Amino acid sequence: MLLASQWQTSDCLISSDPIDLAAASSLGDKLWAQHGPRILRKFETIDGKLRNSVLYIEWMEAKRVFEARQASAHRTNIVRSPSRSPSRPADTQTGTGTVTTTEKKQILLRAKKRREVQAKPPCKTDIYKARHKEFKAAIGLYWQSKNPGVDMPWAGPEGKALEMWLRASPNCTIEQFTGYLRNRFKSDANHTERPSVWIHHITSYASEPLNKFKQPQSLNGGNGNGAHRADQYESRADRNVREAIELLDREEAEAGSGGDRGTRSIR
Repeated sequence: MLLASQWQTSDCLISSDPIDLAAASSLGDKLWAQHGPRILRKFETIDGKLRNSVLYIEWMEAKRVFEARQASAHRTNIVRSPSRSPSRPADTQTGTGTVTTTEKKQILLRAKKRREVQAKPPCKTDIYKARHKEFKAAIGLYWQSKNPGVDMPWAGPEGKALEMWLRASPNCTIEQFTGYLRNRFKSDANHTERPSVWIHHITSYASEPLNKFKQPQSLNGGNGNGAHRADQYESRADRNVREAIELLDREEAEAGSGGDRGTRSIR
């Protein structure tokens, strides 16, 4: 959210005031006080304001492209202007500021192609790439919140896992996905695992945080009942095994004391 706010400013800078940052990040005062210092590590101070240097580079490139297109459109408008009255025919003009008929046709053709590209709606591939990039950025924020100073591992397995999940959940919004990450943030999970390990089951955290047994924390009541139930289950399983072993020992003892082995084996 802060990067989006920075992109939309005229100088690619945002306010450094904590109240403004809490509102712009959509975290609120309480969460900003907790996570703000980690987030601000990605920004540098410029004349009392904040700027993310990586985004600034992208912003400058976008500005350069915009200004170049604007200048090209201005030149096209000059060529099309009916008020333009050259002293000589366009085919024979030479020197600075003159345009031949061939050049004029090329300019008009390029302008037409640009209008067609701008009017064309984005294709599925463009939409998918933008969505993939947005969801990856959300995972990156979650990772840095739990592992500050540690690079998030992201390679082929992570990209493929996120791609498969996005294809399986085409209607999931970035807001819903961020909610899943918040619940995992509060869960008893291994937060240093590679994202490829847990991306495919991120919807397990859709309703609330989970305990270490992958059960909703609300079932525990905050007093570890889930762990107690698991211990009871394990003790019951061990007891069943022990009783089976004792039964076999008694049968072996009876057989050794003169019992009929053939009868025992049939039994």
